[in-house]
Amino acid sequence: MTFIIVFSLCLVLTINFTPHLISYLISKKIVDAPGERRINTSVIPRMGGILILLIANLSILLFIEDLNSIRLFVAASALLALVGIWDDILNIIWFIKFIFQFIVGGLILVFFHDRYSQIIFFGVVIPPPFDLIILLFFIVGVINSINLMDGLDGLVSSYSFIITLVVFTFFYSMNDNNLKIVTLSFLGCLLGFMKYNSYPATIFLGDTGAMLLGLFLASISIFLSIRLTPGTIDLSLLIMLLSLPILDTLKVMLIRLMKGRNPFLPDKAHLHHLIFSKSIKHKTAVFIVQILALVSVFISVYYVKVSKDVGTILFLLFLLLILVINVLIHSMNDLSLLKKFVEKSSKIAAKLIIEEKKIVLTITIILALVIMFLFYPLKSQLALNYSLVLLLLLFALLYFAIRFYRKNKLHNDFYLLIFLSIYFLYSGVSISIYNFIFEDHRSNLIFEFIMLTILFLIVLAFVIGRKNLFIDYSRVFSGFDLSFTVVMMLTFILNHFFENLQSVFISYSLSIAFFIYLLLKVLIMFYPGTQGKIFISIFIVTILSISSNVILKLF
Repeated sequence: MTFIIVFSLCLVLTINFTPHLISYLISKKIVDAPGERRINTSVIPRMGGILILLIANLSILLFIEDLNSIRLFVAASALLALVGIWDDILNIIWFIKFIFQFIVGGLILVFFHDRYSQIIFFGVVIPPPFDLIILLFFIVGVINSINLMDGLDGLVSSYSFIITLVVFTFFYSMNDNNLKIVTLSFLGCLLGFMKYNSYPATIFLGDTGAMLLGLFLASISIFLSIRLTPGTIDLSLLIMLLSLPILDTLKVMLIRLMKGRNPFLPDKAHLHHLIFSKSIKHKTAVFIVQILALVSVFISVYYVKVSKDVGTILFLLFLLLILVINVLIHSMNDLSLLKKFVEKSSKIAAKLIIEEKKIVLTITIILALVIMFLFYPLKSQLALNYSLVLLLLLFALLYFAIRFYRKNKLHNDFYLLIFLSIYFLYSGVSISIYNFIFEDHRSNLIFEFIMLTILFLIVLAFVIGRKNLFIDYSRVFSGFDLSFTVVMMLTFILNHFFENLQSVFISYSLSIAFFIYLLLKVLIMFYPGTQGKIFISIFIVTILSISSNVILKLF
C-alpha cells in the first residue's frame, strides 16, 4: 500500500507543480537561450531538477521512519543542489564546482563508511587508502558524467528512470523498505518530469537536476552492490551499471587531452552530440542512446544474476564499442540508401492504408474495443485500500488534464497513456472476461502473444507510413512515446532474469496499454474531432472498472 502511495504522490505532485515552476523560471529569466552549444531553438527554462529533489525528499520525509540514518545523504544532496542553483543562475567556473562536488563526495563516503569493509574491482581487493580515493573519484565522476550527458531533451531524465527501475527491481526482492521508498520516490518524480522534459522539452533539468541525479544514481548503485554482496562494494558492477555516461566522459576527456585541450571545458564531442550531428532527428538520437543504455543494463544484470566471467567479457566488448563508436558514426557519411529505404517503406505502408482506409480503420476500432472489453476487470484481487488510492490518482490526473486543456485547448496524450496503463494493470490483478474464455495459463500466454503481435504489426504499419499519412506526423510517435518503448523493452529484459510473476504481468499490461494508446492516437490523427470523446471514454471505462470493484468489496 505504501509503495503505491509513494509513487502516485510523487507522480501527481511533479505533474502539478512543474508548470508553475516553468512560469516562475521564465519570469526570473533562469533559461537556456539558443546558442552555439545549445540544441534548443527557443528559450527553455532550466533548473527543473530542483523540483525532483524537493518532492522526492518530501516523500522520503513522510514515509521513511529512521530519518537519522539518511541525514548525511540529505545534507549532501542539499549542498549539491545549492551549487547547482548557483551554477544555473550565475554560471560558476568549473573548478569551483569540482571543489564542492568533492566535498559532497566526502559526505557520501562518511555516509557509507560503516556499511562496507572492502572494495573490490573484478575480484581484486583495493587496499586502503586507495579504495576510498577511487570511490570518491567514482562518485564525483558519475555526478559530472550525468551532467555532461544532459545535452538532448529527456536524455538524462529517461536514462535515470531506466537505471533507477533496474535498481528498484533488485531492491524489490530484498527486505529493505527504505531503499524501495527512495527509488520509488524518484521513479514517480522522473516519470512526471519526463512529461515536460521529453522532446520537445518545455523545461530542462539544469545543472541542479543533472548533478543531483548523478549523485542519486551513484549512491543507489553503491547501495545495490552492498546489498548484493554484504560488506563489499563491487566497483566493477558500479561501472558496468553506469558504463554509458562514464565511458563516454572518459573517452571525450582523453581525446581532449590528446589534442592539447583542457579536458574539463565543454564541447560537442559526446556520444549524443555525434549521433545528433548525423542528421538524425532529435528524439531518434535520444532513442539510440537509450538503446545503448539498455545494452549496458543487460550486461550488468547478467554479471550479477548469471555469470561474472561472461558478464565481464560482454562489458569489455561494450567498452570496445564505445571506444570505436566515433569511427562508426563518422563512417556513416552517406545515409542516402537508408533514407531511400525508409521513404519507400513509408510510401508502401501509406498506400496500403489509404487504399483500404475504411477497412483498416474499422479493424483498428474493433480490435481496440474487443481488447478493452476482454480485459474488463470483473472481480479484482487487489485490496480495497489499493483500489481507493488508484481512484484518487485517476481523479487527480483528470483534474490536471482538464486544467491543461483549458489553458492550451489541447488534450495531452500523456494522460491517455496513464489512464490506459492503470486500466490494464488493474485488469492484470483482476479476474477479467478473457480469463473465463482462456482458463488455461498456457492458452492465456498464447492469446496474449498473438494479440500483442497483431497490435504490433498494425501499429508498425501506421508508424512506418506516418510521414505520408499525416501532416503533423511527428505526433504519432513522440519523444515520450519512444522513452516509454525503451522502458517496456527494459521490463521484458528484467523478466528474463527475475522470476517474479508481478513483473511479468506488468510488462504485458503496459505493452497492451501502449499499443492501444498508439492505435487511439492514429484514430485521433485521422479524425481530430474524436480526441475529446476518446479521452473521456477511456477515463470513464477506467473509473467504472475500479469503482465497480470497490462497491462490490464494500457491499
